[in-house]
Amino acid sequence: MAKQNFKGDFLVKLESMLNEKFASYALKAYPHIDSKTKIVRNAFSYFDELDKVFDPDRAIGVASKKFEEAVTDLQNETIELDKDEEDDEDEEEEGKGKKKASHCAIVDLTSSFNHVFSNLITFINDMNSHLSTITSALRITQQHEQELMNCEMKLDDLKKGLFMKR
Repeated sequence: MAKQNFKGDFLVKLESMLNEKFASYALKAYPHIDSKTKIVRNAFSYFDELDKVFDPDRAIGVASKKFEEAVTDLQNETIELDKDEEDDEDEEEEGKGKKKASHCAIVDLTSSFNHVFSNLITFINDMNSHLSTITSALRITQQHEQELMNCEMKLDDLKKGLFMKR
């Protein structure tokens, strides 16, 4: 079993090579791997505190998934591969004279379509709420700008009236 330190004669050889290339600098070689492995082995002590701070999702303001939930969701997530590749492999094997028991992979397109459709509906509803927020903000901004324009017009009228009297 190897130690996690540099061997002594390796450092001597390294220093001699450095002195050959950079003779005027007198460089020394120091092992620093020890300190790095100690840092990597320690647990990150502020993870739970940061999790509490960043727990609510900033976009919707609702609590997001916990770290453990996200990891289990990733592990349980199924990835559908292209079914054409499987068909091509079956045809290649049949062409070689090997007959393999055909396995019928039944793809339930309706459930797949329903899943995509429900995700699309959720996305559209979220976008609708965001767009309504943007619309209300723009409406308020437009009202403020209109009020400012009215005030400026009144000031212009007052200025014209003052200059006319002089």
